[in-house]
Amino acid sequence: MKNKDIVLLIDNLDIIKKAKEVGITTFLFPVTGFTVGYEITYDISDIKEQAFILINRNLDNDDIDRLKIILKELPSNIKGVVFEDLGLINLLKETNLIKIYNAKHLNCSTNSVKEMLKFVDSVILSTDLTEKEITNIIDNTNRLSSVYAFGLNNIFYSRRTLLSNYAKEYNLEEKTNINILEDISKEYFKVIENEYGTVFYTGKYYNALRLFANDNIKYYFINLAYLDDDKKIMLLDNLKDNNYSLDNLNIKYSSYNLDKETYYKLPPKEGDKNE
Repeated sequence: MKNKDIVLLIDNLDIIKKAKEVGITTFLFPVTGFTVGYEITYDISDIKEQAFILINRNLDNDDIDRLKIILKELPSNIKGVVFEDLGLINLLKETNLIKIYNAKHLNCSTNSVKEMLKFVDSVILSTDLTEKEITNIIDNTNRLSSVYAFGLNNIFYSRRTLLSNYAKEYNLEEKTNINILEDISKEYFKVIENEYGTVFYTGKYYNALRLFANDNIKYYFINLAYLDDDKKIMLLDNLKDNNYSLDNLNIKYSSYNLDKETYYKLPPKEGDKNE
């Protein structure tokens, strides 16, 4: 595998040994109590690898107080934090942790990314962008932009427990992990709920592995959650051989907006060439 800064999201500790064999040494762990969208989460004490921790839910005052204590006691193997709540910027600025901001649908222009990079070490670009737009932002942000290269794409997050509420309303069995079919588009979505909210994922895996051809990207994030273990191993073997095809995995995937602009995005203002 080429020398790439890959960060691998883990939902099965057994896959770490295989990842190391193919040259991946940095991992991302969803932290128990501070994440949504993942059935498998980890206490800090259970993380033994060189790792980033994921905090991807909006936090209230009690959460912030708990997190302050956790940050003071972090072991040395925790390298950084991937987060969405902007309030964490003030909380993290007194630490030496690598700070990576992931706002899903907001990191969409050179100007906004440049502004965020005044406060953090890297920004994960939105998956709403085309490859051309991603390249343009990366070329104008001094190699500090990161990308989401593979995994189910988080397209919606609500702090409400939507599945439980629906089940109660219609007297149904409560489930926290379901697949739903949208009648008009005929597209499937995976829906995951925990006590902190509900996340909708695209049914097809987001495939942006071709971005590995761009050597100016800071980190390449790969999310293995909800992928069968045998397919995780196949994907890692592909990466080892610099093979960025997913054909042998026998999964449904799409490049989504890499090739086609989203229909809801506003054009840049006249004269703002870098937006």
